[in-house]
Amino acid sequence: MSQSNEKKLFKKGGRLHPDQIQMISDYKALYHRMLEAEIPKDHIFDALLDEIDNCKHFFTTTLKKIISAEPKNRAGILAFEAMIESFTILEDYFREELKTYLYKLGKYNLHNLQFERAQTSELLEQFGYVNPFNIVNTSMQTFIWIKSKEEIERLYNLIDKRKFIKCSKKDFLKIFSGEKIRDSIKIYWLLTEADLAYFIDQLIGNDFLPANTPYHSIISKGKFFLNEMNKPIVNIKQAKYAYIDRNKFGESTSKQDIDLVINELKGVF
Repeated sequence: MSQSNEKKLFKKGGRLHPDQIQMISDYKALYHRMLEAEIPKDHIFDALLDEIDNCKHFFTTTLKKIISAEPKNRAGILAFEAMIESFTILEDYFREELKTYLYKLGKYNLHNLQFERAQTSELLEQFGYVNPFNIVNTSMQTFIWIKSKEEIERLYNLIDKRKFIKCSKKDFLKIFSGEKIRDSIKIYWLLTEADLAYFIDQLIGNDFLPANTPYHSIISKGKFFLNEMNKPIVNIKQAKYAYIDRNKFGESTSKQDIDLVINELKGVF
């Protein structure tokens, strides 16, 4: 751990209320426990920064409501401003630690590092973490596209043209941004759920998505994909078994269409 970063943390925390200093210390202690357990650092930073961002989002959103309410709750405003400041201090601290980690790896650009995304709440809970304010983490993981932006835009154009999906390009790109998001995004998948499972498998198998992509979790928890009945597609594992069984009796037209899209994306004709 960077000693200079440690000093900056205490210097900033010194002007906060003792309860806030204790909270900062608790997050630091959690960080040390995870390091001692030899959890991969990319998992640690991903989980901690996501949880801190979620708390900041909650307090910022709530503060706006308090400020707009009448009569003004001055004590409430000051308390929430202090919480936002505390989480900002923690965020700066862990980002500095992340920068040091990346530097040691010879990585100077954060986007060059493809994190294996951790399930934030599950990982932190293993080390005794309970959100001190009972804030539910509402962020959802998206797919990490590991090819160029031009290729993901081309994929959208290909499957939009073939009527696989119905959604805006902006929403589609968000789902493949690799970021954790809170937006309510709807992508209408116009083929079968089994076809969706096959489609994602082909993106993974052809190196457009990382091999360890937890797409069952991303699809079921994110509820980004909806069928034509406007119902979220959540049981993608069952759908995968369905396409495996279906293909035992010959390839479907949809499978052939998906293969054509993948081949066009790869430049294979």
